Amino acid sequence: MSNELSENKFDDNYLTIKDIILVVQDYWAAVKRNWKWIAICIGIFLAYFLYKAFTAKPQFHAEISFMVNEDELGGGGVSSILGQFSGLLGGGDKLNFQKILEIARTRKIAEKVLFKSYDFDGKNDFIANHFIDILNASDKWAPKKWYVRQENILKTFHFKHKNLDSFSRLENLALKQIHMNLLSILTTEFKEKTAMMKLKVSSESEMLSYELCKSIFEEMSNFYIDKSIEKQEETYKNLQAKADSLKAIMTRSEYGLANLKDSYRSTWLNQQDVPKTLLDRDIKTTALIYAEVVKNLELASFSLQNRTPYIQPVDEPIIPLLVTKPEWYKEMFKAIALGLLIGIGYTVAIYFYKKQMI
Repeated sequence: MSNELSENKFDDNYLTIKDIILVVQDYWAAVKRNWKWIAICIGIFLAYFLYKAFTAKPQFHAEISFMVNEDELGGGGVSSILGQFSGLLGGGDKLNFQKILEIARTRKIAEKVLFKSYDFDGKNDFIANHFIDILNASDKWAPKKWYVRQENILKTFHFKHKNLDSFSRLENLALKQIHMNLLSILTTEFKEKTAMMKLKVSSESEMLSYELCKSIFEEMSNFYIDKSIEKQEETYKNLQAKADSLKAIMTRSEYGLANLKDSYRSTWLNQQDVPKTLLDRDIKTTALIYAEVVKNLELASFSLQNRTPYIQPVDEPIIPLLVTKPEWYKEMFKAIALGLLIGIGYTVAIYFYKKQMI
């Protein structure tokens, strides 16, 4: 008796293969009954994706790959010791590589790049203004929102100067907007195995993509190198100034001693020997200090050279650039797949809900 009860309980709690087949057939029947709605869903996605495919403008891709000498990233000393534990600490070099790529995306670099003057199609202007014109042609610069009656205040805006400190509220707003647009066409990549990095700019203008890619890389490299050696360079300049000052003092003292000897050449007294002794002592003291400063200057020069990173471009963009455009048959397959997924998913969800309500 107990065995029969346990078997009944088992049958009530577990589905058999027959039950699963029946459920699938039930839902498949519901899908077939609503095939018109699924077809409409596919049709909507087909219309949208094909419209985008046929109206999309070609995209020009400028890409530069580069590498950094790894000796400079380690930094020596404690950094090199910590580098041995990079597996535990997350990898110091990787953090430096990511920092370089993040610098390329900052507004600081964008400001230096966008306010360079460049000649596009015979018109010499800021790169920022050329970028705005291209964005305006595709209604991507200041698109009018459906819930706002008036036109966007940036619609006809162009930068008149590059003095960022005196920018008005409107100019700052435009600067933030164009920086966002720049980030939308800029992609960065870091390959951990090869320590190679890439910058890629994709836009509707071949020359804009090319110039932006080259300029971003140049400004990023300069900024990273300058900041990496800032302390060492300041130390070197201070020591160089001190060495020059001491050398000038030594030269004046030596000339003074020579003049003193010339003036007392025939009437030299013992008491007149005191100024000569004092000057001679000053010259020797200054010479010792100068020698130590020169020694420190050489060490600072070596440290500066050793710490200066070298960002080496590997493959630079060349004209003509790679150009791509959405292919209609690929977009069609995507539309059908997405339409089927959403249409069948919606039908199954509604049928399941109705069954639960019964």
